[in-house]
Amino acid sequence: MEQNAETTLLSAREERRGCSVWRAVGIGVCVAVMGGALLATLETAAALVVVSKHIREEPLPIGVLVATVGKAAATHTILWLPVMAVVAGLYGLLVRRRAAHPWAALLAAIVLLAGLVVVPADLALARIGGSLSLVLGVLGVVATSSIVYVLVRVSAGWAGPRRADGVLYGLTGACGLLTVITGTGFARSALFDAARYRMPAGRPAAVTRAGPNVLWIVLDTVRADYTSVLGYERPTTPFLERWAAGALLFEHAVANGIWTIPSHASMFTGLSVRAHGMDHVFPRLDRRHRTVAEELTSAGYRTVAFSNNPLISPETELTRGFAEHHSLYHLQHLGRFSLQLLWEKWGTGPILPWLGGDYGAALTHDLVARWLAEQAEDPAPFFLFINYMEAHLPYNVPRRYRQMFLSEPQVARSYELRRRVYGDLVAALHQRFNIEGGDFVTPEDVEVLRGLYAAAIRYLDDRVAEMIQAFEQRGLLDETLVVIVTDHGEHLNTHGMWSHCCQVYDDVIRAALLIREPGRREGRRVTTSVQVADLFPTVLRVTRGAAAPQVGHDVCDLVALAEQEREVRVVFAEYNGPDRDSLQRMRSSSKREIARRVQPQVAATDGRFKYIHSRSGRQELYNLVEDPGELHNLVASNQRQASRFAHLLADWRAAVPPFQPGGASSGTAMSPEMIEALRSLGYLEDQ
Repeated sequence: MEQNAETTLLSAREERRGCSVWRAVGIGVCVAVMGGALLATLETAAALVVVSKHIREEPLPIGVLVATVGKAAATHTILWLPVMAVVAGLYGLLVRRRAAHPWAALLAAIVLLAGLVVVPADLALARIGGSLSLVLGVLGVVATSSIVYVLVRVSAGWAGPRRADGVLYGLTGACGLLTVITGTGFARSALFDAARYRMPAGRPAAVTRAGPNVLWIVLDTVRADYTSVLGYERPTTPFLERWAAGALLFEHAVANGIWTIPSHASMFTGLSVRAHGMDHVFPRLDRRHRTVAEELTSAGYRTVAFSNNPLISPETELTRGFAEHHSLYHLQHLGRFSLQLLWEKWGTGPILPWLGGDYGAALTHDLVARWLAEQAEDPAPFFLFINYMEAHLPYNVPRRYRQMFLSEPQVARSYELRRRVYGDLVAALHQRFNIEGGDFVTPEDVEVLRGLYAAAIRYLDDRVAEMIQAFEQRGLLDETLVVIVTDHGEHLNTHGMWSHCCQVYDDVIRAALLIREPGRREGRRVTTSVQVADLFPTVLRVTRGAAAPQVGHDVCDLVALAEQEREVRVVFAEYNGPDRDSLQRMRSSSKREIARRVQPQVAATDGRFKYIHSRSGRQELYNLVEDPGELHNLVASNQRQASRFAHLLADWRAAVPPFQPGGASSGTAMSPEMIEALRSLGYLEDQ
């Protein structure tokens, strides 16, 4: 009798204890901690499966993986703590006399709520669309939350209230510990606050290397006339202005191609697009063409590439010759998860610093610092290649830099433009704008986007300064050939286009190019026209001297050219037409200027005049000194110059045999991963 009374009293106490509003809130907090860690682990694991397809042959930095989990765990926990506290409080008020163990219901609630938020976002990130996929995802979430409720309820009833609470607190402690450990790694990483991250200081190297090192930096998609070192009215590149005082600055440099693949292929091989053939039709570098990395590796150099552009990859063969290759694009996309996508869709500014980062420059510097530390005692010279992507759509740049070029209302608008206003900004500007016309973008938004683009260049300028400083701290700068170059520009609503496609105007083909060879102290501005393909013989002759291989007649050593400038030199840039899907859409356009964009073009320029010849027979001639915007076609009024350039172009074509497929890697088939990379950058239409 006494035992029954004691049991009844204990049950009553447990019921009162279990039904307390504050107890429910406490359990809700525990559930939020568990849910945050679990969601972070699941999403990171899913992302890792996808990313591993792209980085099969690359080492996965454990620190980056830990920081990625910590980023997701911290974000999910911060979000779900207040949500579950409110849900638990309401639960305690509404059912306080009917349930002694609320954590089964609360655990089911977070599975339901988080699933309804996370699953649609994750499907979008994985580009799995359609109403059927969404419905199946929602049904799966509802079913999972129901199963969780039943299992936990039955288990809690079988184990008893005290054991159930013990399990709850034990799981919360384990998940909390995971969040703290990974969160600490995250807080110390480059993923936490890109704007404030700085490379760790390094010690001077204690070895004398057998030859000059090479630091080759590509500022992807940076338009030359948006750099203050080449005359832009706002201070987008203050460091490059100072750097130019001790370097060679080429005022009339031209990219051989208008987008990543053909331009990098020309830089790495010293060949024109006509000769190497890389473009939409042949997206792989033929193995018959040797790269600068292959040449330097064979000469005993340690070669490594850190690329934020996924097209600089083993699949395109542009990394051929590099002993190491790190795809920062895929590594930093490992940290993209559902909540970050939701913030982008909502168009709100980042309420947490890590939700408004960069395109991978900070993470690049973290990994480069580790690599340099590993080479500190190696006497072999090295070739370090870096590609930064912040100036590429969608212009990912931290808020602090946006504020340098935009007003506060414009800063807020810049976040809305990422996805909320026009849909995915990359697809809207690279595909819709150029194929259907850009009338849908308001003049006010054009100014916001241009300011955002300028902010991205300003951010890159600081990153380049940081990298140069790192070399100086380590005692490497004076024994290093430094190349800073842009691979192409951006239209920015000039000539009725955005992004970089379809035409060979200077908006896209003019490049910023600075070179400083070891020992140089005095700067020089070189006015002779040059091309990015000239970097191949330049790098090899500075590093290998007389042992450098012979190169074609249409490229030259830029250091030698700077010492004995030519009065006139004509260089060429090419556009071979759009991808197949865009080609069909452009041809069907009723707008003549859009239908004309399908025509392949070749541009020839001597720095003063520029001649453009389209396959349709259309000719354009511009005086770049008087008309830098290329708005007034002079073909009809200056037949003499047009005829001169037409003959120069004919002679060049006769001297440069066109690419003929047949090499081991000149096929046209692309893997699903490469197609996805092209779509993510806007080069292919999103299906």
